[in-house]
Amino acid sequence: MVDDRYEGFRKSYRWLFSLPSLWLVLLYNILLLLVAIFLGLLKGYELNSLLVALASIAIPFTVTFIIDRRVLTLKRLLGLYSIYLVFLFPVILLGKQLLLATIPFVLFSFLVFLAIARRTALASFLAAYLSTIYFLQHQFLLYVIIPVAVYITVAFPILYNINRRVKLVAGVGGLKYLRSFLRYTLAGEKKEVEECLSAAAVKKTVPIHVFELYSDGALLGRIVVSGVHPGPLRTLGSSTLPEAILEKCHSALFLKAPAGHGENLALSRDVEKVAEKVCGETSRAEQTGSATLGVADGKLVRSISLRFSNGVSLCLLDPQVSMEDLPATLREEFEEDHVVVADLHNMIDDNFIQLPEDPQENPELHLDVKQTILESLRDVRAEGVLKAGLARVKYSDKLSVGKGGISCAVFSIDDKKLAIVSVDGNNMDPVFKVLVNRELASGLDYLLLATTDTHVMTGLFQGVDYYPVGSLNKEQILRNIRDCLLEASQNLKECRVSYRVVPVNALFMDGSKLKGLSRVTRLNVRDGLLLAMLALLSLPILLLLL
Repeated sequence: MVDDRYEGFRKSYRWLFSLPSLWLVLLYNILLLLVAIFLGLLKGYELNSLLVALASIAIPFTVTFIIDRRVLTLKRLLGLYSIYLVFLFPVILLGKQLLLATIPFVLFSFLVFLAIARRTALASFLAAYLSTIYFLQHQFLLYVIIPVAVYITVAFPILYNINRRVKLVAGVGGLKYLRSFLRYTLAGEKKEVEECLSAAAVKKTVPIHVFELYSDGALLGRIVVSGVHPGPLRTLGSSTLPEAILEKCHSALFLKAPAGHGENLALSRDVEKVAEKVCGETSRAEQTGSATLGVADGKLVRSISLRFSNGVSLCLLDPQVSMEDLPATLREEFEEDHVVVADLHNMIDDNFIQLPEDPQENPELHLDVKQTILESLRDVRAEGVLKAGLARVKYSDKLSVGKGGISCAVFSIDDKKLAIVSVDGNNMDPVFKVLVNRELASGLDYLLLATTDTHVMTGLFQGVDYYPVGSLNKEQILRNIRDCLLEASQNLKECRVSYRVVPVNALFMDGSKLKGLSRVTRLNVRDGLLLAMLALLSLPILLLLL
């Protein structure tokens, strides 16, 4: 069993959250600290006993801060310390030994540090805690060692299983995978997480198709259709590929071919090499100055084809229903006939559909898309000399539109005008798609909206996978698209087209392993939450027993 929609990944990184500013966290700690001391004195505890209880965690935290301050920052440690101060309240109110509150908190911190800290920091935390107890209140040491030992004994088989599940799928232990991912998320440490991704990767070749537009011998720009998927998230793998190509090329429109996470680069260092090959070289192939425009409508997509006289065709697939990535098998099938397929990736909501990679799993859906493409290749709406104009607006809201901004291409064939707008984002809000077509389609025969499918902002915000284009800042994005289309129309020139393929031979993520990893991630999150609950429940158990 695999997780085709990567729900395990989606649900797991929604647990990540950001703390407020350091000053707010510090203020919250001071408030809790004053309340704890006040309650303690009110209940008859000596000030020295309260200070010992506070120091028993503060000292080990100081040690871990010194050892691993990149991840265990002052703000994060203060955030954890505030949980300990809350644990103190029921102990104080029930008149129990104050150091009882340290036990469940140390167990909880053990899990947190196991997930995010270096092994030296975890070992130092436990050693510093036991040493502090020994020197400050040695008669309580046995009461600490026994529950900690019992918990670790109970937790060990669960942690072993967490480690084993991931290793069977990805070749790397689950705890290393988790720690590397969280350290990347918290401190930007990329090396270890990409080592883990590489362990589950395969060496293969994925094409990037480049259409170069020339006017009077000068390069106008490029239409780049990438078989490399811009994922998996943030700056990992090939997530930054669209912005790298858009920044490096003289002028370009970035589109993605049908592709999924199995076409993610495993190593981000390959992105610049790929961008250099796409933008640093030019085609020596035959140039053609005429094209034929064809259109066909299916149940799932509208296909608009540009057929060039050199025998190469470009089919632009505009989803008509909420849809995720079209599979790479669709791209591969048509490449054999010199047809380049672009997935415009521009319509998403909670009820999206996704075509399986194997056409036999849902042949009806595949057949509908395939027939629509073929029909558009037979259709003739316009035929003649090709004119083209490109433009780009450098805009990013850092929420739904990335650094690649908004790129536009306007084509004119005979008396027909086709405009393509590509926004550096991940999919599009259906309501926004309708809005843009209603507001900006005037004067155009066909207006196509696309997104680059960049994953730079995926997993960046608490509680959501990502914000589709148009779900935020609608009016600003609409204005920028209008400006981009106007500039592209003004740049319209008679042109000739040449075509080349950039083969990307590199380590790519294994799609089947990623789906299997997503499934076991869901199970591991469940087991991790169970361990956390056991750690927290140890407090009422200890209060009842001691």
